[in-house]
Amino acid sequence: NPFKKIKPGDKIIFLKDHEIKEIKSKSPKKVKNLHNFLTTFYQKAKDCKQFSIIMTRGEKENINRFTKFLRNKTNQPILIERFGLETLISFIPHINLSKHTDLFNDLQTLAMENPSIVIGITNYPLLNLSKYETIRFSIDSLEHAALLPPPKIAVFDSITFNLRGDKYFIKGDIYSATQEY
Repeated sequence: NPFKKIKPGDKIIFLKDHEIKEIKSKSPKKVKNLHNFLTTFYQKAKDCKQFSIIMTRGEKENINRFTKFLRNKTNQPILIERFGLETLISFIPHINLSKHTDLFNDLQTLAMENPSIVIGITNYPLLNLSKYETIRFSIDSLEHAALLPPPKIAVFDSITFNLRGDKYFIKGDIYSATQEY
């Protein structure tokens, strides 16, 4: 967590090369790093009329459950990659979760069973936003979900825009806040 404050006595533990290779070999991800994820996303999104981006944060075992759940429930080839220390980003082509109620309900059940998990969803199409803006807005949907009681799951909507506006307003950027509102 980049916002976690460092306290006296905190330690940084460096992994040895063989430990890093072991972690990578156990990883279920198809994409090797965020750069490859974004490159693949940009290529695949061109051909999609609809898709969903899901940002997920939580404890490691719950993230692993989420990954297995997503791979089992979708018949689409999905991309999943780390988007920070405790966050995953997932791209589900050709599925808009707002319209796929069975999958969305199953996702809510998963979030209810695992209260540490936070899920933010941004679907395309969304208003007049470009396909590539969905990644930026999926971060906001994750922040929106973190404010909710369990199940901590939010789909990008007008409330998320208001939260974005509030962030700008707090910083004193009235013009940007007004645009978001």
